[in-house]
Amino acid sequence: VTFVLTLFVLKYFSSAVVHRERDKYMELSDPDSRIMNELKEKNQQEYLKSIHVAYFCERICAEFQMDSTLTKVAAYHHNIALSKFKTATWVNTESLCKEYEFPQSVCDVLQEFWDEDTPVKSVEAVILYVSSLVVSSVLYLFEIKPGKQIDYEEVIDSIFHKLLLSDKLVKSNISLAQMNCMKRLFIKEKLYYDFLRRE
Repeated sequence: VTFVLTLFVLKYFSSAVVHRERDKYMELSDPDSRIMNELKEKNQQEYLKSIHVAYFCERICAEFQMDSTLTKVAAYHHNIALSKFKTATWVNTESLCKEYEFPQSVCDVLQEFWDEDTPVKSVEAVILYVSSLVVSSVLYLFEIKPGKQIDYEEVIDSIFHKLLLSDKLVKSNISLAQMNCMKRLFIKEKLYYDFLRRE
């Protein structure tokens, strides 16, 4: 009887944890959530950047035929520290991960993204890192070259060339084929970059 009761309690506890985490992911997947609105009110530019990074993360996950929920949630909140701090660092981000009770998997991806002492290993963190790098680079070029035509393919080529020469992703689980797939996807998104310029 005790054994059966123990199994029942464990099953109930496991189910409760799964449902609670699922509900949390649903909340964090909403770009209009309370947390995201705090970022929007504090720094609308970073809010919009997070939306654009999440767009690319979702597109890449679809290409990789993997669930996009974790990567998208991490993308929405990768700059969340700027809603309460002047700088986005892992220390500041980690404090908000705890305050908002983010799922551990989201915290892990954000730690790989921000913490210089933590290698970028997971595919999710690589997708987030590269997407953020591309969006930031394109937005920066719009800022310093207003009205000028930009060769997006050349920009993407340069970003990926530097990535492959650096040691940033040397310990990652992403394959060369996946990197090439990402590169092709970013090059194809020329219309989206034009949309960013008009925004």
